[in-house]
Amino acid sequence: MARIKVRSLHTLTAGLLALAALAPLPTAPVRAASPHGAARANRVDAATSDPRFGVVEAGSRDAIADSLGVRWTRIPFVWADVQPTGPGSWNPDYLGSRGSDAVIDGEVAQGRSVVGILGGTPAWAQEIPAYGRTSAPANLFKPWDSPANYWGAYCHRIARHYAGRIDAWIIYNEVSIPAGMSWTQWRGAMAEYARTLQVAYLAIHAANPAARVVMYGDPFWYDHGDYLRKLYPLLHRMDPGDRYHGYFDVANLHLYSNPAGMAGMIGWLRGELARYGWVNKQIWVGETNAEPYDDPATPRPRDNFRVSMGAQSSFMIDAFAELLAARVDRIEVYKMSDGADSDLGLVDCAGTLRPFARTYAFMGRLYQGVTDGVVTQGDRVDGKAGIFKVVLRAPGRRITVLWNQGGDTRVYRLRLGDPHPVRYTKYGDAMPIAVRSGAYTAVLGGNDDFTDPYDPRMPVVGGDPVIVVERTGR
Repeated sequence: MARIKVRSLHTLTAGLLALAALAPLPTAPVRAASPHGAARANRVDAATSDPRFGVVEAGSRDAIADSLGVRWTRIPFVWADVQPTGPGSWNPDYLGSRGSDAVIDGEVAQGRSVVGILGGTPAWAQEIPAYGRTSAPANLFKPWDSPANYWGAYCHRIARHYAGRIDAWIIYNEVSIPAGMSWTQWRGAMAEYARTLQVAYLAIHAANPAARVVMYGDPFWYDHGDYLRKLYPLLHRMDPGDRYHGYFDVANLHLYSNPAGMAGMIGWLRGELARYGWVNKQIWVGETNAEPYDDPATPRPRDNFRVSMGAQSSFMIDAFAELLAARVDRIEVYKMSDGADSDLGLVDCAGTLRPFARTYAFMGRLYQGVTDGVVTQGDRVDGKAGIFKVVLRAPGRRITVLWNQGGDTRVYRLRLGDPHPVRYTKYGDAMPIAVRSGAYTAVLGGNDDFTDPYDPRMPVVGGDPVIVVERTGR
């Protein structure tokens, strides 16, 4: 599939501007990128982007992030690098030679909110040094505001330092992945994580009452939520009167590869939170993506949930539709640029924009203002395959997303209330469609990425989605 060079980002402009003539989507040109760190004259365009949509470490390609409409970003504050030598140390240049403050100030100035993620225990604060940075902090069970509670002191100091610039903090990452598996990032006991969260909540809120404490991003597919099922009652017992709301403000999932059923996973999470009276917490999806196998810069085997770059763009449309229908408060793509730990970037290791960058920019316009929706799961394999339909509501618009998560071609007759709807491709190309007898007949191609090693009955991602936007007049 053709790719778009970073130096030619402005070539997206013509297609995006054409949308305005066909349907009520906000449009704006995608601006040419400047080198990382160079002065940028333009802010993120709030009129043509959605504040719920973010990208991890957007500052690695800051001007491109501005042009794509990235409204928030997660930045890691690795404790071992911020305080490398002891509780009194502080590395002001941790995020770069310009200084960490300048990096954060630059993001905020461009209209992008910043979420910090805390973790990575330094050697001097490790409870079990053999575990390295995945160790629980030492002295966790001392009073949170004791100088000997190193974790509490760190959380308080960093929250106070960035108050007003960073007002949300994620506490460690994917702690449910057990030792010995890939991506293990926490080797403490569950009770130690609960205490880590408790100390962080008390310290961060003391330093910045406006801050939100976000639970670790749970990689749901590792254990289908089992860790959370056990952690929530533990937190509830630690806070029986709910004075501290279970010691977290935001629940957080990481959902990858297969869009089918994502709305159901959010529904499951809401139900678990409701068991303990936590019905008003925000829910974020702090990481999402599907890994491609066919980027020439980073070719990979066609297995282990990988999909084509075209299917990666389809995944974005489908997954965001399901999550918005489920009223998720924030969604973040992992991540801005490829690195040693990732082939998932909007920009690959050759400095080239992957095709799903166009999709991301389009989604900021397409899904802007969506309030909720209805998901109809697939009609095959117990709802895991077949034709999926998501109908989303936004002021003045109804957005229908259809896709076929199967290997064959299917036909679907879509009833419409607008005699002049507009169909879009996953890249934002718009076209009028013929409505006959109040309906549009959509031809839904399938996909042949049958790379799920656990269930090869359906492709990991469906074929190209059909996106139809109708005016509703309200």
